[in-house]
Amino acid sequence: MNDLGTRTALGWKSPTWILVWLVALSSGVACRDTPPGPALDDDDDTSDDDDTGPDCKPCASSYTVEDPDGLALVAGCRTISGDLYITGGGQTELPCLESVGGDLTFQFHSSLTDFTGLPNLTTVGGDFIVLYNGGLERIDSLFSLESVGGQLLVESNGTLQHINGLTHLQTVSGSLTLTDNRSLESVYGFQSLDFVGEDLIIEGNDLLQDVRGFDELASVAANMAVQSNPSLEAIEGFVNLQSVGSDLIIGGNDSLAHIDGLASLETVGYNLLIGTFIDVVGRNRTLVDVDGLSGLTVVGCTLELAHNDELIGTEGLSSLTYVGETLSIADNPSLEGIRGLSSLSFLAGDLFVYHNNHLTSLDGLATLHTVDGFLHFQNNDSLAGLGDLAHLNTVGSDFSIIYNDCLVQADAAGLADTVAVGGATYVHSNDGPCE
Repeated sequence: MNDLGTRTALGWKSPTWILVWLVALSSGVACRDTPPGPALDDDDDTSDDDDTGPDCKPCASSYTVEDPDGLALVAGCRTISGDLYITGGGQTELPCLESVGGDLTFQFHSSLTDFTGLPNLTTVGGDFIVLYNGGLERIDSLFSLESVGGQLLVESNGTLQHINGLTHLQTVSGSLTLTDNRSLESVYGFQSLDFVGEDLIIEGNDLLQDVRGFDELASVAANMAVQSNPSLEAIEGFVNLQSVGSDLIIGGNDSLAHIDGLASLETVGYNLLIGTFIDVVGRNRTLVDVDGLSGLTVVGCTLELAHNDELIGTEGLSSLTYVGETLSIADNPSLEGIRGLSSLSFLAGDLFVYHNNHLTSLDGLATLHTVDGFLHFQNNDSLAGLGDLAHLNTVGSDFSIIYNDCLVQADAAGLADTVAVGGATYVHSNDGPCE
């Protein structure tokens, strides 16, 4: 199985080194181990496998199809034990094909417009790769497909508009990646999918407006990222998703106003990043609230709310009781309050609140009593008081409240005096009150 998944700073891309296959294979059909295609009749004995004529038969090999002759040689295959790599041959018509034991790859296939020619395909044992197919318009006919043993990758198909034909797919044992399909408008076709064994990535699809139809998906074993989809308006398709094993990233979606489809999410195993510190790519320019995260109770490592231009509140995080490392709220220019953090009493790592120009109070931290790492409040120009931190009694490392224009210096110093600080204390340049 090819390991095509590679993680970058902001997502997971698929290198195109599959191109080497095209160099190595020069004929219309190239196969390994045994001759291509189903065995042909070599005698008149109807009791053996090679005398069924045009009937569908098992094919014990791997194949590369580059032209119509190559496609004809595998047209009678019911099963293919190895890989099937298709780069040409016209519109692919393989009505016999039910399973591919290895990888199934469609790449640089300019005449492929859809997958109507695979009506009986039920399983792919390895990776299912759809990559750089310039004429592909839709994936709407793979209604028999139930499982993919490796990754399902749909990447860089410039004319692909809709993915809505995988309604019986239940299992993707590797990663599910939908990325850089510049014309993709809708994803609505994974209604039966209940397991993703690695990452789920939806990234870099310029015209994608909505993600729906993942109604049965209860968990993603590794990372989940919905990022850099500038036209995305809604994430509504994950109504039963309960856990993400590693990172959950939602960033760089310029048109996203609400996160409504994650209300069942309870646990993020590592980092939850809503927007990121990487300003250009990570910014959610129109996100107003995080109300769709109302069921979230645990973030194993870092919770980061950063560079969300229109975010005004955090009420959607009202069930959150545990953050394993850092809570960072930064560069949200419209944020007024953080009431949604009222269930958080202990922070195992650092607390950073800075560059939130309209933040007036810390009322969501009224029950917080311990920050086990750093506490750092800086450049919150409208922050006028710290009374909501009345229960804070311990900061395990440095304590820093600086450059908050409307905060009274004496109030900041008074809080520092009542807290047991394990590191250095920095309280200065708080120039309030403001008129």
